[in-house]
Amino acid sequence: MIEELIIMRQDGDILFYNNYTDTKCDHNLLPNLFAALQQFAETILSSDLKEIKFEENRYIFLKDRIAVAARTGEQYAYEKVRETIVNIKNKFIEKFEVLNDFSGEITTFNTFENELAEILPNQTPKISSQDLLEQFFGIKINSKKILEAL
Repeated sequence: MIEELIIMRQDGDILFYNNYTDTKCDHNLLPNLFAALQQFAETILSSDLKEIKFEENRYIFLKDRIAVAARTGEQYAYEKVRETIVNIKNKFIEKFEVLNDFSGEITTFNTFENELAEILPNQTPKISSQDLLEQFFGIKINSKKILEAL
């Protein structure tokens, strides 16, 4: 159902990212694009950005205390995907109540993978936040070990 998931702060800082397909995408470009389109929608149209449609895919957005964007195929019902995104957003906020005191440390959010596996049980990410940390910064976090320590 969800091919790509981006959870970010209102300012566009990525907190969590998963790509469930082999499609390569520069995940850093997306928040900037979304922020620009959201600003356009608010300023020019006095509206919120809800969705961007492409020929076979679309991004569905939810903006609350955090912003969530999900790429999905056109064949999936908008309401069902939006309901899943709301569930993801609520679980994320519930788990990480400290979002108001965000220090820029995103590795903490990697533990969200467990909750996400419950919401999206049949989906395994091909590229995750952890993969990006390893790829760009050489940082490897053992989320299972962190959870056991808690």
